Amino acid sequence: MNEAVFVLLDEFADWELAPIASVINQFPNWTVKTAAPAKAALRSIGGISVVPDCTFGEISWSACKGVFLIGGNSWRTPAAASVKALVEKASEQNIVIGAICDATTFLASTGVLNTVRHTGNVLSDLELSNQYNGQGLYQNVPAVCDQNIITANGCAPLEFAREAVKALGILDSAEAEKWYKVFKQGFYDAPQEAFWWFGKMRKLKGCQSF
Repeated sequence: MNEAVFVLLDEFADWELAPIASVINQFPNWTVKTAAPAKAALRSIGGISVVPDCTFGEISWSACKGVFLIGGNSWRTPAAASVKALVEKASEQNIVIGAICDATTFLASTGVLNTVRHTGNVLSDLELSNQYNGQGLYQNVPAVCDQNIITANGCAPLEFAREAVKALGILDSAEAEKWYKVFKQGFYDAPQEAFWWFGKMRKLKGCQSF
């Protein structure tokens, strides 16, 4: 079973997690896992409590195909320090790495962004780290995927999800664009894409199509 691991810290941004997880978890041979420094319950910015599936030390690297750092209010605190070794491990194995919102600021501090095109909430946030020198590769766009590294600003969870499912090979580029159109524009402005997507999901679940 392929696993997509979502790295959560306390006060994580729940709206950044939902779009990407809800796509991945629908597909056969894929499952979503949440990982944190400890198995104690975390509380999101929206007040949702989550008990992580595993600690960082319990991640199954043979199954893990993507590591996604979900933004929130704790990425500039000591709680984030233990994530660095996880990022290094994923990078060594050429696993897809994603970061959104202030998690991009943390990712910049690891040096991972220095050689790939990337984005974040704002360039000045990334420049807070002495380990960051990738200014020339910074893109003023909602989300970027380059060399298996995905970054997005905190207002772009749909764009983040679109790039992630393409990088993981769950949807091809055309399918990912149709999915994105459904959730960006809504059912009434993208009816053909909506019927396609929800029909596809029903078939995956063994339900009668529309």
